[in-house]
Amino acid sequence: MLATTLDLSTEALMGTESKTANRKGAPNKRGPAPRIQQQLERISALPRTQQRFVSQVLDSVLAQAGG
Repeated sequence: MLATTLDLSTEALMGTESKTANRKGAPNKRGPAPRIQQQLERISALPRTQQRFVSQVLDSVLAQAGG
């Protein structure tokens, strides 16, 4: 999985990781996981070879998009 390859949590990869708690010290509430995050979690359950394939496809699409 991309998050595993980069040694990041899926939340950090998606930019949704809470860096600080709210003022009362309780963690921020989260709604339903975004679709891409759900997909990343499903990808993380795949065998490594399939994770690499997904990563290569993403790299290819991002390269074509100029990213």
